Amino acid sequence: FNLCNNHLLITLDNTPDIDPYAFADDTATKFTDPKTYNTIARKVTTYTKASGMSINQAKTKLLAIHSNTDAIKLAISKSQWPEVAIADRVTYLGIVIGNNLHIKDIYAKAKAKFSKRITHLIGSKHLFSLHKRAIIYNSLAISIFSYLQRFYAMPKGLNEYIDRQAAKYMYPKVSLLMATSTGVYSITASGTPYVTIGPATLPSLLSMPPSAKT
Repeated sequence: FNLCNNHLLITLDNTPDIDPYAFADDTATKFTDPKTYNTIARKVTTYTKASGMSINQAKTKLLAIHSNTDAIKLAISKSQWPEVAIADRVTYLGIVIGNNLHIKDIYAKAKAKFSKRITHLIGSKHLFSLHKRAIIYNSLAISIFSYLQRFYAMPKGLNEYIDRQAAKYMYPKVSLLMATSTGVYSITASGTPYVTIGPATLPSLLSMPPSAKT
């Protein structure tokens, strides 16, 4: 496929005002003149007829940046791909790109996927040792963000959220320290006090590893 598709990429690259990008069958082109859209549609259609491949117009999107949208709409209507829609944002190679994007928008899908996966992992963590949980977490959970981090820094607050979820999965149920009306501190689990200590013991308790606090 790549050898065959390479011919199309060379043809597009040798055409004025067209910059092609591709990874396997995920192809994108950049151009500045709305009329160039007709050239791209014509050349790609010729290629599909020769190769037996086809273009899914419903999945093909056109992202207009600093351009005359009316001129682009006119070019689309007169082209061989009249069903292609103009979008405010698109996803290319797993990265959301578009107009008026915030870094949280770029990470939103990955965060949702991580949240769903870590929830399932937390529910089954009792089946695995700490060592195996570490391997599972690194392989199936935190790795979800590795691709995005090659291009964008994490949005504010996401690191803290990930750390909290990691602690829930890696360690036993996290205990809470609460001040009682008498001024002493209680260690609680699931909201139920089971050990009461004096304030003098608190500094040494806070320095203990999470597994020792439960």
